[in-house]
Amino acid sequence: MAGIVSTLNYLAETENEAAVPVLLAALRAPQRHLQERSLRTLLHRTSVAAELEVLTRWHELSDRMRSLVAEKPGWLSGVIHQGLNSQTDQLVRNACEAALATRDYDQIPSLAAAAIDAKNVCNRRAAEVALLLAEMLFDELHAPRDYRVRRDPQLQRANLMPALERTADSVDRHQKLPLIEALLLLAERDTATVKRILQSPRDPSFPFVAKVLQRSSRTGVIRLLLSYLDDPHAPRSALEILARRRDLQFIRQLLRKIGNQPVQVVRNNLHRIDDLPWLADSGAVFAALSATEQPAAINLVTEANLPASQALQLLSLALQDGCAAGRRMAAAGLAKFQGNEADEIAWQALDDEDPLVRAQAVARMGTSATPTAIPRLLEMLDSPHQSEREAAAQCLHDYNFERYLQSFDTMAPEARLATGWLVMKVDTTATAQLTAELQAPVRARRTRALQIAVTLQLVPELFDAIKLLLNDEDHYTRLDAVRTLANCDLHESQQALRRMLLDHSPLVAQAAEEALARFAERSPAPPELLTGKVRHSEDDMPTDTLAPSAAGA
Repeated sequence: MAGIVSTLNYLAETENEAAVPVLLAALRAPQRHLQERSLRTLLHRTSVAAELEVLTRWHELSDRMRSLVAEKPGWLSGVIHQGLNSQTDQLVRNACEAALATRDYDQIPSLAAAAIDAKNVCNRRAAEVALLLAEMLFDELHAPRDYRVRRDPQLQRANLMPALERTADSVDRHQKLPLIEALLLLAERDTATVKRILQSPRDPSFPFVAKVLQRSSRTGVIRLLLSYLDDPHAPRSALEILARRRDLQFIRQLLRKIGNQPVQVVRNNLHRIDDLPWLADSGAVFAALSATEQPAAINLVTEANLPASQALQLLSLALQDGCAAGRRMAAAGLAKFQGNEADEIAWQALDDEDPLVRAQAVARMGTSATPTAIPRLLEMLDSPHQSEREAAAQCLHDYNFERYLQSFDTMAPEARLATGWLVMKVDTTATAQLTAELQAPVRARRTRALQIAVTLQLVPELFDAIKLLLNDEDHYTRLDAVRTLANCDLHESQQALRRMLLDHSPLVAQAAEEALARFAERSPAPPELLTGKVRHSEDDMPTDTLAPSAAGA
């Protein structure tokens, strides 16, 4: 054995071409170890005869021997090219398999030529190998560069693309779809031939390209198709093909591409889509989506130019069976739809366990709540969740004190009370605004503010502001204030009214006396307190009534 090894080492180093026949004879020997050692030696030499012998016997070589050849990139390239053009069927088959095993991407143009040759009995296998090599090259192109390998995948791609583009132009004649798939694997969306075909649906090659784009499950083809979403001038046919795909693998990748917040160019392209056939089986598709994919599905149907019924079908499904993120996105998406169907779905969302979903459903109502929704909105105003409170308050925005004030004089008594209570519930500044109205310079505004205080039973709360009006220079304002305090059972109110018995205006004094009489009917008290016949100190009496009494004395 040692002698054989020494001999083979010598044959590997010698430049004498006579060594090749000896090594080839050893390659044909029945002993496997001898075949392998001779092959190792041949791989260190450059010999067309040796390369052709290896290719001819490729189908007989062990996996170990084939891997040895694969570790020597380019060693078989020349004879593989010859083999692909051979008239010998076995040699063509061996050339196809050797090209695949050695990852000889430079053979793709030759494989494509063999594939479209109708006389080549291995044309189908040649097309398949071309596709497999294209897929391997795609993987290298999108993986970190291994600089131990001298060949540049980008340069190899640039060299073979013209040949694949030519096969696309004649695909209506040879109909080898694997070659089209190989082209689409390595193409970019700006590849001239692909772009031209997609922009021309009447092109003879268009049906074949469209078929591959619609059916291929290979990553590179899907990546190419999805890339058109980023194209501001995407061919309409590309978007239609994208929308027609119904395979779950593609749908999930499409949704990952869209994401929760698609950029504007993606939104614009989605709006050009007017049909999504997979929505016919939306239940099964939606159930298979992950928590990150469900919100994207909602984005898709709400951004696409679909019939409202189709989009609402998925929104309803999401609100019933979706994850939290999906339900929230569905509730937010309802804002884009109007009509009875959308209203019904929004009502269902109000019963969701997630406060954010309920808040989104409320936000859809805008700033004009319907009477039927008001009770639910009032409940939400007391919610422990801030999002619900803010959404309900925004929806009830029209029920603010300013508008109530403007409409008060035209309202029926029942409407004044019901609307007023709602305004006080919604508008947190209502009490402060009403207090400001009590201090308004115009008597009509003060009078209206007093009426509102009585209507909404706010007199006790506003007692201090109303008491100030008892000293107003206008006796009609004082009269209104007295009549207003008659509705307040506070002890301080009775004290203020007793002082008004001595008002210089008979109308005011009479109103105070009547008010105290009503107090007596509601709550018995000492007679002198109720009739007003009680001794008052000078400090308790208005100064303008003290002067005449003093003069008379």
